Amino acid sequence: MDIQSKAKKLIEMIQTAPVEWKPLGEVASIGKGKQLNKSLLREKDKYPVINGGINPSGYWHEYNNEAGTIVISQGGASAGFVNWMDIPFFAGAHAYTIKANEDKLLQRFAYYF
Repeated sequence: MDIQSKAKKLIEMIQTAPVEWKPLGEVASIGKGKQLNKSLLREKDKYPVINGGINPSGYWHEYNNEAGTIVISQGGASAGFVNWMDIPFFAGAHAYTIKANEDKLLQRFAYYF
């Protein structure tokens, strides 16, 4: 069986599998970051501050989210950018966070979905 046939069969299996679809809000917590003025940000510190971009806006000595959190940029040219954070971080006011209710949804699955 060639790769196209395998892919077609896999898609068929997925489409016919019994799945219970739920809104994200039923299986995860959706949060919004907190305002941290740019004048307070540092070039180097312990935790990255994630806002509306792809890269950290700066660094801060406190964090408001644990490692393993999904973060989504709220606005600007990078709106909708989704990232997996391997380290604790500070979510700024231009970022959304997603934390799965692990008995209903695996966090990594939510990230890749």
